Amino acid sequence: MFSKVSFVTALTGAVLFLPQLPASAQFHQGWHYTLDAGNDSLALGPDRRRVAGGTIYEIYGMAFKEDFATESIWFAFSANLPPFGHTIPINPATGRPQLCPAGDPSCYDVVDGNVGWGDLFLDFSGRGNLKAASDAGQLMGIRFALNNDSGVNSLGIYDNVRIASVTRENAGYSNLANHNNMLRSVASGRTAGMGDLAWNSSYFSPYTTPGGYSDPASLMPNVIASGNKIGEVALQSQENLVRAGLDTNFFNAGSEAKVFGFRIPKALLPVGQFIATLITECVNDAIAMVNQVRESPPLPILPYVCPVTDGQRNALLPTRIVDGVKIFEDVPSGRWYDPPASMGFEFVTIGDTLFTSISGFPCVVSPSEPTPPFTVRIKNEQGTYQSIGEFSASDTIDFKLLNEGGGVREFQIVGIRPEDWPTGWEKLPFSLPIGFGAPVGSFTMTPITCSEDGVCIKTVPEPSIMAGLGLLAIGLWKTPRSRKKDD
Repeated sequence: MFSKVSFVTALTGAVLFLPQLPASAQFHQGWHYTLDAGNDSLALGPDRRRVAGGTIYEIYGMAFKEDFATESIWFAFSANLPPFGHTIPINPATGRPQLCPAGDPSCYDVVDGNVGWGDLFLDFSGRGNLKAASDAGQLMGIRFALNNDSGVNSLGIYDNVRIASVTRENAGYSNLANHNNMLRSVASGRTAGMGDLAWNSSYFSPYTTPGGYSDPASLMPNVIASGNKIGEVALQSQENLVRAGLDTNFFNAGSEAKVFGFRIPKALLPVGQFIATLITECVNDAIAMVNQVRESPPLPILPYVCPVTDGQRNALLPTRIVDGVKIFEDVPSGRWYDPPASMGFEFVTIGDTLFTSISGFPCVVSPSEPTPPFTVRIKNEQGTYQSIGEFSASDTIDFKLLNEGGGVREFQIVGIRPEDWPTGWEKLPFSLPIGFGAPVGSFTMTPITCSEDGVCIKTVPEPSIMAGLGLLAIGLWKTPRSRKKDD
């Protein structure tokens, strides 16, 4: 990975490409905004005819913030496409998810039944060309979409990144030229926008010349093919982003727009100018941002106060405890729940309950010391747990960002370290405010222990738990695998 110095010094003998920061870029309340045309996406309408503008794949903008106080980098996006993607219906004639444009003799398979987001590429190389930076292993990449077709297995930040195209697997346009040509045809000469760079910028060559699926070299890369994971990405809801100063009105978005984003540690990125590129899996829309990461100025050290709330002090106790499993039955949504602390916990819903949010995290050290961040993990499409980020006391999580169904049925929190508590705090429990998809819900909270390689196991015997709960349907305890793709 690049060291945290100017990326210019990292390139010996390379011809540097240093586009000026866009004069039209908007800076407001600590955020840099890059806007994309709100009428240049393509999709199929209800009559299967191609339509342009305002479609499910429309991207309105990208925003970027350096938070020097917390040494964090934030990215935010405004688009019609939700983080979990768009489900493609099954074609009754073939039994496979397909797109069948009117007037086209062919139908096009969508391999996993979903078209979603690609990965975010960050280019600090100065090479002036996305492909050249990828070929040299000098790209960074961020996988933030749980259900996409990335070549890396988990969400997170990667360096030494090579990139690949999944447009064919998603019935998409082969590259930027093909997308622009179709847009011009459908919308009477309209030209595609890409934020701070033109779609036919030399930066995107050779993907600015028409090509086809039979010409792999012309296919537009939109996901990470390989890379080294160097850190976690903490997913953020619109509420969190607005609290961090984002002004959603700057995007001039349509009424169907969603706003979401993520936060990463600033120390993982080099200092210097970058080009950020984000392309949907189908190349139905795309956006690029030119910006820079700056050296952090020295900041005064202020006393830290962790907000121990009344909710944390007066959290609800379990309805009952069976072999160490804390059982909460028909409890109100949004309250703090109060089991003794452990290394971690696995939360599993009972019946129809869905977890929709965590509206804060507890102070477990002392009011005057920062609480070490907690890692939150949910199940991926393979049925194994993966991190969705590290979160501290003031953070919140919106699980609805991850699943079209409106929430998740289970999650884990790890990184609880009661051994670090000072004298007088040993009895502070690990309480948590959890929201449900209904006014009341029921769930279990099982202590887990985790190894250094991140494998966690329950610390209670499964058969006794089952008998104690008196659950007749084993299915209540088997969380369905996360849907690979959502419409």
